[in-house]
Amino acid sequence: MEEFDVENDVQNILMPGETIIYAAQQSRIMPGGSIATPNKLYVTNFRVIFRDPYLLGLKKFVNDYHFKDISNVRMKKGVFTTEIYLNSRFASDEVVLPAVSHSDAQAIVKYIRNGIYGNMPSAEGYDSPNERPYKENKVEKEDLISKLHQLNELKNSGAITEEEFNQLKKKYMDL
Repeated sequence: MEEFDVENDVQNILMPGETIIYAAQQSRIMPGGSIATPNKLYVTNFRVIFRDPYLLGLKKFVNDYHFKDISNVRMKKGVFTTEIYLNSRFASDEVVLPAVSHSDAQAIVKYIRNGIYGNMPSAEGYDSPNERPYKENKVEKEDLISKLHQLNELKNSGAITEEEFNQLKKKYMDL
């Protein structure tokens, strides 16, 4: 794995177990580039981090986009460089990283598309806290329905009485 020069402000927002897979920087000298404060785009195994320094690097805009929040990634190839565009599902603004080398742009787009489709290495170990309760509730609901069906079959076959059925049903519903 290639080692990338990561700024402290980006290093500090990385989650445990999160690694930077690829980084691309805006060109300083090519058309569309920024001489003093080039933008950077980092692709990690969980998200994309966009770093935009301004005022000669004294201030920075750092934003991250989880792969599930990215709706589209595209490239606009020029003669010398390529522009990368990210569209978010929830933000109306487009993230633009201009003046990136052609090879870096292709690699970045490939990694972001893999992340969108869930093919990112070691992303399987990360569970979003927003999704966990929904999945557990869905499983518990399906489990409860199957248990109630089994109870109904036992009652219909005469293995348990109506009173036992109601007691067990109440017990399962209270869990």
